[in-house]
Amino acid sequence: MNVMFLIEQVCDFLFRDRKMESRYATMFLISERTKVINKIIDELLKYSREAIIDANLDRIPVPDISKSFVGPIETKGHFLATNGSTAYLSTVHRTGNAHMISGKTTVTLILNLGLEKLVVDFDQYEAKYMDIGPRGKMRVTVDQNSIYAVLSLKYNLVNCTQELVTLIIDHLDGIDVRMTGLDPFNWLLDDVVTWVASDFRGSIKSSIEVGLQQSIKQALTKYNICKYLPHIHHNSSI
Repeated sequence: MNVMFLIEQVCDFLFRDRKMESRYATMFLISERTKVINKIIDELLKYSREAIIDANLDRIPVPDISKSFVGPIETKGHFLATNGSTAYLSTVHRTGNAHMISGKTTVTLILNLGLEKLVVDFDQYEAKYMDIGPRGKMRVTVDQNSIYAVLSLKYNLVNCTQELVTLIIDHLDGIDVRMTGLDPFNWLLDDVVTWVASDFRGSIKSSIEVGLQQSIKQALTKYNICKYLPHIHHNSSI
């Protein structure tokens, strides 16, 4: 049987109903539009990664971790981790489709991003308990992370402005802590993991977000998204 005849028969069946025809056409257009938007965002992120390297933001300082604790015999001690820095911000990439919401004079782009690798190193930690205690180095790795970002494009008769509205790390999971020289204070490790997780979701997370925000804002000064979106914007009623 002729292959083209079969294709014609299938198409005739699928598009016999005009509503179905319209539905398939809409799905195709949305899919093609998403591909274009994804390519635009990937290009923006390439500029962001370059901005991170150029500004020496691939490794940035993070706040110290300073905590008090109570030891086995109810005596207070203190833990301090200093000279911390997080690395691999230049591994930022798109983790899912970008989504576009269009208004009469605006376009909002919602981005799903992530870091391929997220590590924080502290050059020194010290735990003091009854005037004794260990010191060494500490490394924190995070297995899973996700970043939520929103870009806004505003059109008028003269030009188009683009800005980063928000960028936040909205998910962190699989936090692992490795320490040198902790023995014989291994009983303190669970507390350290709790402190690190708390600070990671607070001050450390904020430091990483600021670094990524700076890089994307810098990339937006070099890469004009508006240039590539007008035809999508004006034909985005689907």
